[in-house]
Amino acid sequence: MDRLGRVRRNVERGDGCGGEPTSRVPYHPMLIDAAYAGLMTEQWDQAVVIPTLNRDGDCLSDLVLAMFGSIAGAESVLLALDEQLQPTAAMAEAPHGTAPSLEGKNVANPMAMLLACAAVLEHAGIRGDTQCAEASRALRHATLTTAMDGIRCFDLAGSASTSEVVDEVVARMRNRESTGAAGHGRRPGHRAGLRLIRREGNDAM
Repeated sequence: MDRLGRVRRNVERGDGCGGEPTSRVPYHPMLIDAAYAGLMTEQWDQAVVIPTLNRDGDCLSDLVLAMFGSIAGAESVLLALDEQLQPTAAMAEAPHGTAPSLEGKNVANPMAMLLACAAVLEHAGIRGDTQCAEASRALRHATLTTAMDGIRCFDLAGSASTSEVVDEVVARMRNRESTGAAGHGRRPGHRAGLRLIRREGNDAM
């Protein structure tokens, strides 16, 4: 049985990956095309986790990112799991690919790459590296607040270049370090941040 099948079996019988009951987590098996339609038409008032095969997950992530602003608005994280379904390795990347048509134009949105770096640092932090954990929080916070403050590329209805966005993120991280900000407060989440960006972008267009 593959690992996705093992996860499905555990959820269906009410067992968590570590043997703990998960009866409080509703489970709704769904065909992938119905999942696409549901994401576009239904109102979600709680977090949704959709375990899929690789190809379906790739399509779903692109759809959801576009719904909240831009395919460059979040990172993609791949985890290698052991027999207990615990992560043993992590890889993060931008979900949009290399965008060769934008090469050399200094207009590509760097958010996904910046957040991918934050995700790798976060994984190292989970494994016990406190410096990586703090760096992850700082990078994620700087990236999302930069976009929320209006410094963003054309795909999010902004006028900033790639370099201008990156320079602003770096400046915010340096300012955070120089002021000794601990970074343990509430961070702006992807969904809240991108909803704000999308709303402002629609108003501007």
